[in-house]
Amino acid sequence: MLTEVRQRVTRDLLGRRGTVADPIWVNRRLLLTGAEHLSAKQWKRLGQMLDHCDPTKEIGAVWAVKERLRMLLAERKPSRIRRRRAEFYEAGIGTNMDETTRLARTIQTWWRRSWSRSPRGVQRSHRRIQSGDQADQADRLRLSQHDQLPASYPEPHCGHPTAQISSMNGTTPA
Repeated sequence: MLTEVRQRVTRDLLGRRGTVADPIWVNRRLLLTGAEHLSAKQWKRLGQMLDHCDPTKEIGAVWAVKERLRMLLAERKPSRIRRRRAEFYEAGIGTNMDETTRLARTIQTWWRRSWSRSPRGVQRSHRRIQSGDQADQADRLRLSQHDQLPASYPEPHCGHPTAQISSMNGTTPA
């Protein structure tokens, strides 16, 4: 979603795709990095880029929506999840951009299907999704599961009469 908006804004402003000469294109990976992983220098560069190269403020708004979604998905406490979800929907729909509204509606639909159920229902829905993915990827190479791997080889010569021969003590089998 962030990449779509960045590309659209660049096309609208410049009439072309972004290039190495455009700060928004140069810092595209910085926009996709999680806020908690940014250094002080990267925060400064991000702020300067958004101030100087984002006159519509759409890229900054989309970045904020992305960060709210990341915070929502990282949250574990139910009371905070409800608050983060409300913040995300408000930010996503409040920007009045097609991309963020579409993302908010997708998350809302997905949330109702997956997370509104009991824990047992959530596990079942994940199993269905997983088995469907495996059915769709029938041609992909699959590694054997641990219980399907061949048994490990026995110790060399284990059980063979020569296994008791020791060159160190000069013994021979009986």
